[in-house]
Amino acid sequence: MKTIRDIQALDGDTLKALRHETHINQQRFATLSGNSRETLINFERRKKKISESAKRRIKEAACLILALSEIMDATSIAKWLEEPNPGLREKSPMQLIKEGRVDIIWGIIESTKQGSFA
Repeated sequence: MKTIRDIQALDGDTLKALRHETHINQQRFATLSGNSRETLINFERRKKKISESAKRRIKEAACLILALSEIMDATSIAKWLEEPNPGLREKSPMQLIKEGRVDIIWGIIESTKQGSFA
């Protein structure tokens, strides 16, 4: 999966590959998607059916990771998500996501793509 358009076809194997490529472990991705680690494991292994809302949150998190991989090295994403950032008032991007402020991260992505984020 290389484009955000491919997210609709996201399956467990593809998500696992994306996580490995970006060095994001199951717990971190579960937190990023607002799901439990158990839900993420069930999605990746296709063991149990998960809710449509859980699938939607997984796909949204995968979109975010793919968008980040367009503006930075994929192997740097996990570290970037966890490190306090002076531009975010010393909060980490993951802290903002946990607070429901993923819009700020999307803003950074768009500003960077347009060349206006310093």
